[in-house]
Parts: sequence; structure tokens; C-alpha cells
Amino acid sequence: MAFLPVCLCLSLLYILNGCSALNSKDIYNFDESLTNEQLQIQNVVSETRSQRSAEQAVITTNETIVDDHNYYTSRYITQSEEAMSYWVDFDLLNQPITPQQLATNHRQAVPAQLTFNFPFYGHHVKNVLITTGGFVYMGDYYHKYLAATQYIAPLMANFDPSIHENSTIRYGDNGTRFTVEWNQVHLKERPTVGNFTFQVSLLSDGRIIFVYRKLAVSGSEIPSKSHPVRIGITDAYYNDTTINSFLKKRTIYEYHRVDLNLQQLQEGTAFHLTPKITCNMFTTCEECTQSYINFTCTWCEVVGRCSNGFDRYRQEWYDNGCSKNSNFINLLHQCPSSRVMSTPKFIKPTLKTILSCNNNLCAANAKCRQLANDIKCICPTGYAGKYCKKFTGSGNEGDTPQSKKQGTRNQENHRTVGIWALVFIAFTVIFAFSVWIVYAYRHPTSKSGIMLIEIRHLKCKKREPSIGVKYHHPDEEIGEI
Repeated sequence: MAFLPVCLCLSLLYILNGCSALNSKDIYNFDESLTNEQLQIQNVVSETRSQRSAEQAVITTNETIVDDHNYYTSRYITQSEEAMSYWVDFDLLNQPITPQQLATNHRQAVPAQLTFNFPFYGHHVKNVLITTGGFVYMGDYYHKYLAATQYIAPLMANFDPSIHENSTIRYGDNGTRFTVEWNQVHLKERPTVGNFTFQVSLLSDGRIIFVYRKLAVSGSEIPSKSHPVRIGITDAYYNDTTINSFLKKRTIYEYHRVDLNLQQLQEGTAFHLTPKITCNMFTTCEECTQSYINFTCTWCEVVGRCSNGFDRYRQEWYDNGCSKNSNFINLLHQCPSSRVMSTPKFIKPTLKTILSCNNNLCAANAKCRQLANDIKCICPTGYAGKYCKKFTGSGNEGDTPQSKKQGTRNQENHRTVGIWALVFIAFTVIFAFSVWIVYAYRHPTSKSGIMLIEIRHLKCKKREPSIGVKYHHPDEEIGEI
């Protein structure tokens, strides 16, 4: 058994020695103030499912363009006076925070905490990450691939505040509005074209506002080779897969994305995103089953939540069987509080039952004597009681309770021996397999070593390094999961 730890360690090494699924340009650095638990979540495999609002309805009113994105409605405001009315003057803001790490580093992220719960796709978010790349990360789990999904991006690009001493990234919170400002930031690939100044504001009612004061070049001219260029929001859910006793793989599945038009981006404009009602906003079964929104909402009593199956708690929803017809509730009368439970009434007998010897109530072949309203059993030797069902042990019956107990005891002994035999066989097989693994690992040219190499090669061959989130332009096609 001493070889078991060695075997498990070797297996772990083989699994960890796999191919990376994410592009290196996804990686962001963290501020040292993050906890060790958060920093341990690094190897995240991401896959996306595109929902680019194919059914999108576009309404043009004067100079305001309104788009429907299923989860949000966006308004693009081109009138400078209205757009700049959303601009937050940080000079008037009470104690704004300017992290030094963001001003002197490239691809850096620092944590910030809102004073209120911000509803993002129906989920309450209070802790965020502010990045140098022109976006705010909204995920629950911190990892290096922040720009992949779960972000709010007023203008995601390869900004490097360390290029110019006047570049700053600051944020402030007045209790109902959290604002982040990228002030005079420069592009790393084109530092001489000028600077960019823009803001994003998160309001306590869920609204999101992008405002653009200074743009050195148009959105279509920003290089995207080493960093994605995007305007919009996206959210995803996590799925954990157990690889072995020591390792789990976390996969990110993006369930919705809002990509706003980069071609429309101009100075003195703003985007105003308003959240629509989602299933996870309903907190009771009655509200959930009576909702009439764009989603098909169902209530799961096991987890006590309302959902359409696509939110951050999707894994919990499926692990508890909430997607099955027998477990979810979609009609009001099915809610627990609406059910009327009927209990059967106990009916008392109206006539007194008279015992008779004809009913054969006497046991052990006892003789029955009929009385007026009852019977009397004359018990044979070794039995007692009203119906002669109690064995006293004084008789010479062959099948006595003592003999039955002895037989039961013998059966239990045989069962115990069988269990120990199975345990011994299982440990023998595990020990033999461990010895074989160690021998094959130390003798790679032997038949066992060649077989182990072939098995490992077969597993790695099935893992395609190209699967996962890759930065893309808004017009590229993404495979549906």
C-alpha cells in the first residue's frame, strides 16, 4: 500500500501535463491584495455560445438608436448635450479612489467594492475588478482570463496607462452610482495617436451608462491583434468537472452577450443600457409561475429559485434535477402554498365485533372454546397467551425461536466473511495496479512502459488546444455549444 501515493502523484502529473486552451493575450495580472483562494483559480477553460440578438429590433427616434438585446435594451445617444449630462465630474465627487497599480502597469486589475448590490443579469454583484483594458470584470471567481467573458466594457482595448504620466484610472461611489473613469489613456500599439477619456457608471437599479468625452481614433481604427476591442456586456455560468480526487476543471459557458456597434462610436456620445426583467428576479413560486416576460420561467422547490435554466446557477439547477418535468413548477396551482391537502376521516365501527371459533384465531393447533361474546383457546404444552401465540420454551417443538436465532447468527457470520474477502481482493487489485504503474514509469522501454505512454498519448490526443474562448471580431461566427 506504500506505493499508492506514488501512483496517485504520477496520475496527477499526467493529467496536469495537458495543452492550454486559452490564448496568452487573455491573461491579466492581479493586484497583490487579492486573496490566495482567489489566485488559485487560474486554469480556466472557456467556451462560448453566441447569442448576438439575431431577432434584434432596431428603432431610430431622432438621433437616438434603440436596440433590443433580450436581457437588456440599449440606447445610443448621439446628441452631445444629452450624452454629456451622464458624465460624472470626479472633481466634485467625494473622495474618489485612484489606484496607483492601474496608473503604472499594463494589463493590470485591482478589486473594488460597491456600496450597494448591483443587479447584473438578475444577479446581485458587489465586488468587481477594474482593469487597465477599459472594462470592469463582474465574475464571482477571479482568474487570469478576465477579458473572456462576464464583463462590462465601455471600450475594451489594449490601453497602457504607464506610457504617459498624465494617464489615470479612478473610481467613486455615492451610494447609488458607481463610476469608473479611464482618463487620458493611450493605446500600447499606437501611443502617438492621442489619448482616450471615457466612463462607465453602474446604477443601483441595474442601468449601465457608457460616456465618451475624448477618442483619439474611431473604434474601427483601434488595433485588435494583441487585445480584443469591444463595447458591450456579457455573462456566463460555471461548470465544474471532477477529473480525480485532487483536481477539478472549471469551464466557463457564456450564455449571453451584447456587442454594441464600434462603427458608431464618436466623441460626445453615450450608450444607455436598461435591464429587462429576468426569471431569477422572482423570489416566490407564485411570482415565478405568474410571470409574463420574454423568458419561460419555472420554479424549483428543491433549490427555492426561479429560472429559465440559463443563469450563473445553472449547474446547481441541473445537479438538483430542476430541469426535469417532475421537479419544476410552471403553474400557479402547483405551488406548495396553493395545494389543498385532504386527510381521510377515521370511521368508527357501528357494530361491536363478536369473536367466534370459526375465525381460527387460536394458534399452535390449540382447542377453541366458544363463550358468550368471546372465545377461549386451550393452549398445548409450551405455548401461552390468549391465542396461544407466545412460546414458553417448555415444550419439545423442533423449530423453536432459539433454533431460529442460531440460524440467523450463522448467516451473519457467513456474510461478514464474504465482505472481508471482497475487501481483501479489492486491496490486492489496487496494490498490483500501483506496482505496475511504478514499474512502467521507471522502465519506459518495456511493454508496460510503452502501453502507459500510448494510453497517455491517446488521452492528450482527444484534447484539442483550439477549443475555448478566443478573442474575435463581432462579425465572426462562434460555434454553438
